Amino acid sequence: MFEMLVFIFGVYAFIFGSVRLPWNMSVKGWRARVASIFLMVPLPLLILIGREIGQGVDPNTARSFYGFLEVIIVLLGILGAAAFAYFTRPKDMMADNDENGRI
Repeated sequence: MFEMLVFIFGVYAFIFGSVRLPWNMSVKGWRARVASIFLMVPLPLLILIGREIGQGVDPNTARSFYGFLEVIIVLLGILGAAAFAYFTRPKDMMADNDENGRI
């Protein structure tokens, strides 16, 4: 369920070119579109993994493993988008943040 919300948020960010990420980061333009790809990837990836896990495995074991994997992949997508936004921010933004004493 959460991966669908993150996917929809990623599609919105890709279309409009603007996204607000955790840790008070706002991204616009091409950087927002690349960051949105990180947000959209978990859903198709989880669909493919779920299809493969379900074949020839005990259903209870597959569900418990898939739930754990789902949380990890969604968090990695969000963290990947945030890391991309942080490491590709403009230099003048870095200087403003250093002067104010916050990142």
